[in-house]
Amino acid sequence: MPSLPTVLFVDDEPAHLRLCKTLLRKEWRVVTEESGAEGLARAALERPVIVVADHRMPGMTGTQMLERLRTRDPDCVRILLTAYRESDVMQEAINKAHVHRFFHKPLGAEELRLGLRRALEHRQALVELRSTRDLALLAGFCRLIAHDLNNVITPVMHAPTLLRDEDSSEEAIEILEDAVGSLAALTRELKAIAHGQIPRYDRRPEDILPILGKAITLTRNSGRPREFVVHQPAGELPVSMARSRCFRMFHNLLVNAVDATQDGGRIEVRVATEDGFVLIDVCDDGSGVQEDDSTHIFDQGFSTKGSSGLGLALSRLVAEGHDGSLELLPQDGGAAFRVRLPVHRP
Repeated sequence: MPSLPTVLFVDDEPAHLRLCKTLLRKEWRVVTEESGAEGLARAALERPVIVVADHRMPGMTGTQMLERLRTRDPDCVRILLTAYRESDVMQEAINKAHVHRFFHKPLGAEELRLGLRRALEHRQALVELRSTRDLALLAGFCRLIAHDLNNVITPVMHAPTLLRDEDSSEEAIEILEDAVGSLAALTRELKAIAHGQIPRYDRRPEDILPILGKAITLTRNSGRPREFVVHQPAGELPVSMARSRCFRMFHNLLVNAVDATQDGGRIEVRVATEDGFVLIDVCDDGSGVQEDDSTHIFDQGFSTKGSSGLGLALSRLVAEGHDGSLELLPQDGGAAFRVRLPVHRP
């Protein structure tokens, strides 16, 4: 026989808690506490699927308790019980505790049963949605890793042929050295992602402009007509970097710009220096980033175009792994992203 779902009621009125237990005993495993602090402790122990907390309790209010519970167990559905329809209380509960709904005293038996059933359905839908999103995120990671590995394997496959040719052996050695460096960088990146850390790459000083130029050329030749405008200074701009990761970062930003624009759209790349940093701005004249999306644009799995939502998250990780940064710039029309990397000082 399947176990009953657990619901926690927190209220400083013992009579009300006894009533809830009596009304719900056939459908729910009901646990109760009489204060916010005791409710939080019980929730940590029982991990209920739903918590119903009375707002007006001495010490810690129900809203305060549900707000803390939200950070500890975001999957738990939070319901606030109030004796009055106070708009300020309800607004605070929505903004701070992200409550699913409100129950109002006196609470009818059918209202209680139906409300809890719908809250359970809501939780199940959220869990399924998160599972689907997590699978999509994992699939996105796998595609990116496969792409990176393919970029390494393809030139390595030609290295043995070059090694047999004495005139090409030096080229083959360079290919293999690059491949080893790319694999080491990818390994550090994956370990950092797994532990929520910033990767630390093996870096060497190189001119950043050819790497950027290669990414621009690859994007321009993708068969999607866009106007590319590049502004960059003459000479070299040395940066201590892992070449393959910086190339991928630039390519991700450029592909995003292409995706954000229509055929014939304009993509502008501006390179400058400031206070010991190289600044690379990638700008487009597309639809831009909505204000509500700007705070999540670098979150893993967040996407406004149905993609894996990993490109910007990983690009920021690469920038930070080079002691730099990646940010969204304010812009009227279109979108603009800025990569900031420290100039190499011998």
